[in-house]
Amino acid sequence: MEKNNHTQYEKRIQQIECSEQPVLIGEKQQLQRIQFLLSKHMSTRITARKLRELIADSKDDLKLLVIGDVYADKATFINTLLNRHVMPSEYHGVSYVHTIIHYGEEESVTAHFLDGQVAQFSLGQVELFAISDTFSSQMMRSGLDYVDIVLKHDLLKAVTIFDTPSYQKSVFVKESFLKRSQAVVWLANHQFKGLPSERALLARIGQEQKEMLFLLNEDPYNLSSEILEKQDFFGAFKQLSVSFQALQEAVEKDEHALYQSSNFDQLFAYIQMCRLDNEAFSNLIHQRFFEWVDRFILEIRSLVQRDPYLEAYSMLREFMDESDDAVYQSKEQEHKIHELEKTFEQLKKEYHQLETSYQLVEFLKAHTAELPKSKKLIQLYTEYASFVQQYKRGVSQQLFTDPEPKREEVVRYEQQFITYFKEQKSALLHEIQQLFIEIEKQILEIENQSEYRVVRLEKAAKRLQAFDPIVQAKTEITSILEQKTMYEDVPHLLKRIKEINMDYAPVITYFEEKKKQLAVEDVQQKQAVYQDILDELLLEMTY
Repeated sequence: MEKNNHTQYEKRIQQIECSEQPVLIGEKQQLQRIQFLLSKHMSTRITARKLRELIADSKDDLKLLVIGDVYADKATFINTLLNRHVMPSEYHGVSYVHTIIHYGEEESVTAHFLDGQVAQFSLGQVELFAISDTFSSQMMRSGLDYVDIVLKHDLLKAVTIFDTPSYQKSVFVKESFLKRSQAVVWLANHQFKGLPSERALLARIGQEQKEMLFLLNEDPYNLSSEILEKQDFFGAFKQLSVSFQALQEAVEKDEHALYQSSNFDQLFAYIQMCRLDNEAFSNLIHQRFFEWVDRFILEIRSLVQRDPYLEAYSMLREFMDESDDAVYQSKEQEHKIHELEKTFEQLKKEYHQLETSYQLVEFLKAHTAELPKSKKLIQLYTEYASFVQQYKRGVSQQLFTDPEPKREEVVRYEQQFITYFKEQKSALLHEIQQLFIEIEKQILEIENQSEYRVVRLEKAAKRLQAFDPIVQAKTEITSILEQKTMYEDVPHLLKRIKEINMDYAPVITYFEEKKKQLAVEDVQQKQAVYQDILDELLLEMTY
């Protein structure tokens, strides 16, 4: 079905109001710059992608979500609606992927993958993703997020189509598709079951007060009498009975009467009805932007409270606070340094080989003086191990008439040990890290560690400078919010975003100035202690 100029079709498209001007949250270039800045840092790439979606959605058109099972023939519906063959129509128009179809001057097909990669394809290759069952197609789909199809089509100036995968046993719609859409067309025929997942999705659509239309296909092989009896499922949602064959015939013959009899006009009327007025649409986009800002605030607040930001800033702040005497320490004998480094590496090796609670406790016993928080953990483990041994001996020697109470006592001590370990794990890790840090400090004191520290501090400065794009984005977002104080949500957002301190420039500047006074030598950097060692310990004993 190739695209032709159908007067009746074009008239109906022209009747659907559209605005090519986006809702301006700020200058479009400013939002795009923020999106670009956030995409440069690994921690904020998902947030950047969310902003990219918001920028795309700020165009004042109807975002129409299309849902249908494997029997719904969604491809025929979309192709007829566009009067153009876009989606593969074989196998009842089944599609395996999420697809966005929208307007653009340059037609293209872009596959967006979950790892952030994109790939360009021709329109004729859509079936590779949509319906092809080859091994290579299945591999591509396994890592696919969605397919973006850009068409130069007048209807798409007013409507963006969010097509969802055809389903059989359970319907799945991407959260972002559901969030971004304003109206839903759910295609149904006599195969429609009213599955639990369908009911759940319908309830979600109702809760979010989206416009919803059940489009009932009444082609001869798709008699819908059974569907119409499912009133408990349809509830108060709109219904429209059509024949896809009649829709196609109306478009092909371009007759006004056929458009009316096929219910094509009612379908266009639904699309027109679903469009929000300018004020409502502006409020919707602004509300989504404020929700996005809230996400950004939570994200950067978390960033500054954890490594690598926290560690890098703390190192440079500590360096800034130290006196010059600490920077110019005297150098001691090489053999003492060698011994301390051997101790560090041996300690690190012992720590990284920890696999069981017994090995952990033995490690802690060897360093109890430096690890005061380990004493109670050692005590609980000792009691736990003692009861396990007593229980094993009693069972093996048949000393218990009823071993179950003893076993329950063992379980109780086990749970006490495990619970306390989990509660104290962060504090314990901190003390273990301090144990390593103390050895490092001794080495620093012995070998005039102004040179050694420079290496670490240089890396800390680079780690902080990697956050420059986020700081720039934060400044731009603050600027936008300051121009939107008439909105109720903005004052609180402004207060929260300004409370987040990412002013690390002074500590980097101080370090750069001091670094020039130091003689730098290459010293092997000590590796950090990672928490996942404690996370992967086998805590339970065999009993």
